[in-house]
Amino acid sequence: MKTWATPLLLVLGLIVGFAAGYFVPKGAHARHTWTPPAPPVGVNQSTSGASAPGSNSANAGTKSALSPDLSSLVNEPNHLNRIRGLLAYVGALEIGAIPAAIKQVEDSPADGSYDALEFLMDRWVSLDAPGAVAAAELPGSSRFHNEMLTDAFGAWVESDPDAALAQAQQIPNIVDRNAALNAVTAKLAQMDPAQALTIAQALPVQAKQFATFQVYSNWAKTDLGQATQSALQLPAGQQRNGAIQAIAGSLAGKDNAALKNWVSQLPAGPLQKIGQSTVAGDLAQNDPRAAADYVIQTGSQQDMGMINNIATQWAQNDPKAAMDWAQKLAGPQARMFAAQSIAAQWAQRDPQAALAAVQAMPPSQTRSGALQNVINGLVQSDPDTARNLAASLPPGQDRNNVFSNLASQLAQTDPQGAIDMVNKNLTGQGRINAMQNVISNLAQNDPDAAQSIAASLPPGQDRNNIFSNLAWQMAQTNPQGALDMVNKNLSGQGRMNAMQNVLNNIAQSDPQAAENIAASLPAGQERNNIFVNLSSQLVQSNPQAALDLIDKNLNGQGRSNALQNIASTWAQNDPAAAMAYGQSLPAGQARTGFLRGAVFQWFQNDPQAAIDFIKQMPDDAAKTQVLQNISGTWAQNDSASASAYAASLPPGEARNQMINNVASQMAQQDPQQALDWVNHLGDGDSKIQAIGNIVNQWANTDPDAASKYVAGMPDGDQKNIAVSSVAFQWAQSDPASAAQWVAGMPDNDQKGSAYSNIVRTWAQNDPNAASGWLGQLPAGKSRDEAVRSFSNTILESDPEDALKWADSLGTDQDRANLTQDLLQRWMRTDPSAATPYVQNSSLTDQQKNQILQTKPQ
Repeated sequence: MKTWATPLLLVLGLIVGFAAGYFVPKGAHARHTWTPPAPPVGVNQSTSGASAPGSNSANAGTKSALSPDLSSLVNEPNHLNRIRGLLAYVGALEIGAIPAAIKQVEDSPADGSYDALEFLMDRWVSLDAPGAVAAAELPGSSRFHNEMLTDAFGAWVESDPDAALAQAQQIPNIVDRNAALNAVTAKLAQMDPAQALTIAQALPVQAKQFATFQVYSNWAKTDLGQATQSALQLPAGQQRNGAIQAIAGSLAGKDNAALKNWVSQLPAGPLQKIGQSTVAGDLAQNDPRAAADYVIQTGSQQDMGMINNIATQWAQNDPKAAMDWAQKLAGPQARMFAAQSIAAQWAQRDPQAALAAVQAMPPSQTRSGALQNVINGLVQSDPDTARNLAASLPPGQDRNNVFSNLASQLAQTDPQGAIDMVNKNLTGQGRINAMQNVISNLAQNDPDAAQSIAASLPPGQDRNNIFSNLAWQMAQTNPQGALDMVNKNLSGQGRMNAMQNVLNNIAQSDPQAAENIAASLPAGQERNNIFVNLSSQLVQSNPQAALDLIDKNLNGQGRSNALQNIASTWAQNDPAAAMAYGQSLPAGQARTGFLRGAVFQWFQNDPQAAIDFIKQMPDDAAKTQVLQNISGTWAQNDSASASAYAASLPPGEARNQMINNVASQMAQQDPQQALDWVNHLGDGDSKIQAIGNIVNQWANTDPDAASKYVAGMPDGDQKNIAVSSVAFQWAQSDPASAAQWVAGMPDNDQKGSAYSNIVRTWAQNDPNAASGWLGQLPAGKSRDEAVRSFSNTILESDPEDALKWADSLGTDQDRANLTQDLLQRWMRTDPSAATPYVQNSSLTDQQKNQILQTKPQ
């Protein structure tokens, strides 16, 4: 019997494969097991004497018989009837009729065309597997090229896995080869997981991870113990993590208690966290409160994936209870993340209740983000209320963001109204950002009108950026029109940036044309950047062609940048070839940059091999850069080996950077353990930097505990760095408490720096409260530092108030310096508004003239 139900884990596997950048064909759908039924009346069942594809008999006498029936079948709305009809129809086709049928399916936009294609390829493979695969491999032979390839190999592997695998490995095009290998190993995973795993381990990196996920998903269904034991024996890193995720996913949705028990037996650390995330997600489907309790019980409140899953699910049923839970989470980042997710869900169901709940929250970054989500939710249901609420917000980045989102929505139905709203409510950079959103939305439906509005903007960087975005949009459908627009409206740096966007799009369909246009541009950094991007696209399918492009068109720094850009992609597809090329390069910037990117990608897929390679590298700049790039991930996967290796390194930059990165990663799980490790390493710069990073991580999750630890540290540079870190992180969630903590310190540079960090964040979220606090500070050096930070932060939203605060500094020289700096920045964004303030300021005539000559950006 024909089956078409999609196993849940196959879908999960496809999702993970797609998220990791592996091949998932357009229109991917459940595979059907082809079983030929009896042919319908009037269709020749005989396949004797069938012609090979492309022979004269391939289309003879078939088109008139095929066309009406196949067309009605692919357009059949009832899925069951469509499957039955296609099975009967395809099962009766002769081999010579299949290419014509595929061509007809290709021309049909109906959803059923994917089902028909799959059955046709299965039928072709059953009659002539090599011929079917050869036709599928022809590049550009069909808009269904990818689907034909995966269907052909998926069907062939069922009858002859060795032949299918051998043929897939010989495909020259990297993208096609990986697509075929994924199809082969995905099918093998259902037939014999142990054998499939052996084959998967020998595949290229890009295909290996997707295949391994498929193997363990299927293996866990039949033998959980063996699958788990095998997964734990994989090298630490992305591949082992994916295997554990696959097994956990196979258990989810069936027996949560069994899943919990299995997770509890995993080694503590990243693997257990993966399992716990699956448990929480599984619980959140039916009992979000139980999921929330589980997160607290397992100490997983910093797992943003878990938090978001629970918050989203809970808010659908009981948003008030979910918001109460969110505000009680231990870490400020977790509180903010959860509250924003809940507010967005709540606003869709009951925007007024969501608004009331958020407005009742104390001022903080969490409240600002949640309020922004609520207003965004109101845009569709009650745009007038949304606009009024946005207008009532205090000046600042949050208000600008809300109006920018409102303008984007309004631009879809009333572009002029959106522009009027932006001009009425925003100034400076906030106005430019919102205008960019309006024009971008307008361009989707009326590109001429969008160009006209963009052309009316004053010359400067913002106008250039808007045209650059427009060029990128237009190039997707009309590359020549995009080029003409760029040449007509832009010059200099702005033209080059926009040209880069256009050529990136052209390169996707015609790389040679893109190269020719780029080669015609004048020499310089912008031309180099364009070739860097072109080579990054080309290396995905043809590394040698990418190298040829680089060698032909670039040298010096441009060549180094291009090589570094292609390293990661090349190492993902073919690490052996990438590493061999990297080692062949002469010592210097190009070699260092290439190895840095290539080894990092290698480490994601085969950590032990990458580590062995690093250990044999000479102690030079390349090794330092490589270690800096991988040490954080290494510590996340295996903190014991990472910390031991960091401590074993000889004194120098490589050791300092690795200690710093390992300590930061360890602190995310256990700050005290990280401190104990660092304190045993001895004194030096690496210790000072590492402790600063640990305290920074600690303050993000538990600022009160971090502040108490810092207060007990001896005076010195180490304490100064730690104080600034705690002040900055604490201010994200509770700036008033952070300011109260700093207030007890002596009035010195350390206190001023801490105040500066606090008020910068405070002014972004609640400038009125920050202003009130500033007004109560006693005169002195630390107050002046806070005033400078506050004025610089609010300049964009309230330049007049920024200048008033500048005038309150303690000395004439400080007042003049800050006033001059603020006015000069204001002139760059809004010269008409700034000019009267410059003319009426107490600055000298020479200073005024200098500011008035500032060019807008």
